[in-house]
Amino acid sequence: MFATSSSETSPASPPPSSHIPIEDARQFSSNVPTSIPRAIFLDSGDVINNSKLRGPQWIDMIGTFVPSTPLGGPGELWGIANGKLVHKLHREGLWYDLLQKCESHKVLDRLNNLLWANECSQFVNGMILEARKKRLEGAMPEAIVTKEDYSEWPLVVLPEDEEDVILISVMMHLYCLAHVKADLPGAVEAIKTLKQDQGFEMYTCSGEQSRDLTLTFRTLGLGTIGDTMTTTLEKIRKRVQDYATRYPDHATVDILGPNPKEPVPVFTQIYGPDLVDAHKNSTRFYAEIFRDCGVDPREAIVVDDKEHMLSWAKVLGVRTVLISSVDRTGREMLVCVPDPEDNSKTKMVPAVDHQLNSLAELPLLTAYWKKRLLG
Repeated sequence: MFATSSSETSPASPPPSSHIPIEDARQFSSNVPTSIPRAIFLDSGDVINNSKLRGPQWIDMIGTFVPSTPLGGPGELWGIANGKLVHKLHREGLWYDLLQKCESHKVLDRLNNLLWANECSQFVNGMILEARKKRLEGAMPEAIVTKEDYSEWPLVVLPEDEEDVILISVMMHLYCLAHVKADLPGAVEAIKTLKQDQGFEMYTCSGEQSRDLTLTFRTLGLGTIGDTMTTTLEKIRKRVQDYATRYPDHATVDILGPNPKEPVPVFTQIYGPDLVDAHKNSTRFYAEIFRDCGVDPREAIVVDDKEHMLSWAKVLGVRTVLISSVDRTGREMLVCVPDPEDNSKTKMVPAVDHQLNSLAELPLLTAYWKKRLLG
């Protein structure tokens, strides 16, 4: 949900993988497939984008945008409130509870937008009331970690109509996505190399909505083959226009920002849970994606930064790649898969076939396979 980009904090990008001698990829010599996979399916967070760096940028964007909406309020408090909510969602298990309650991704998205507006506005109002209390007591609000005294700010009032609340929440989300940039070093070039130089079909398999991924990749200069991205962007612009029509006095911020340069068409399809109406919390998510795109899982590579998510894909027969620098020796997750030599039997295999430090290394791995198998 978060991202950031800073040339001062990000490590220098490695040289383009196509320029690295293939002999340097000898470390990939184990577990070579018997044939070259056809397609690659990429997660976004911590595979393409740096989630840790994304957060500060996202908070800044919220602080810039939300005060311009009918919600108003201090931008700094909205940023703090968003951070508190993210902690509640992912550290306290609220997101998992939402997934369990919502069978449809459409319902989940609606509840998520309402949750953001309600929880964050309550937090902002709580901070304002606390500042007022401190002021009445004659004490400065040192206990509140903010840059100024917010005791004189009016309380945030949400629109009565839930649809208006959702619209404002969606606009906040779109604004952040369009203005935050946090690609990991070498990730964009690796994707281009895998598509343009090595000829793989490229897809995503992220827990983020396809709409959100489209804006993220637009910022990175990556697009889709065909008119998929154009169609999605037209829907996004229509939604932004709906907001401007509903709240003309508040449509003062360029939500989508300036048009970036023409994106490079690399993705056949940008898959999120919304396109297959399946949450990314089980094997069904991957099965629905493979069914929709027509790719045999045995001809696919799935790349993720979480081992348990790769385990859901592995049971379908895919080749899995974990992006992580964590030493998992002796702690590898095993999954039960059909025995390729006898489909009536099963066997236990590692959930992860290959582990790389970054997506930038993947073209090296696949190039090594091609050299071994094709000469």
